Amino acid sequence: MKDLLTQVSFHPMMGKFLTYVDSRSPYYKERYSGFIGSNADENYARELMQLFTIGLDKLNRDGTPVVENGVVVPAYTQRHVRNFARAWTGFTNAAKRINVEQYVEVANKFDNMWINGVERDPFPKIDTLNGYIGDGYPLW
Repeated sequence: MKDLLTQVSFHPMMGKFLTYVDSRSPYYKERYSGFIGSNADENYARELMQLFTIGLDKLNRDGTPVVENGVVVPAYTQRHVRNFARAWTGFTNAAKRINVEQYVEVANKFDNMWINGVERDPFPKIDTLNGYIGDGYPLW
């Protein structure tokens, strides 16, 4: 699953259609552009959680929804979406290929996107279990 999500997430068409290509961190926007209080693009973060991974409702081990006081418990909140969106900042299209995109006004739609570290959010992101995204994993 990890390999599939990596390939999907770095694909330039996914970045375009779910609008996170060229999404910049709030820190970058404030420091370099003067935009204060703006958020990273939340579209891919929300779709990734809702459709590709955890779904809308928190589940018990047997697959039934967790219910508290007669209400189904959501798997994530808007706070989680905002935090996850910051993880998808800094993605940029690869350079145009001379033999394919040289004479047209489009981005490279074939090669994986790369991460621009300057535009990426440098701060820790809270996960849905109130830990941090990437805890316990090497950076690369």
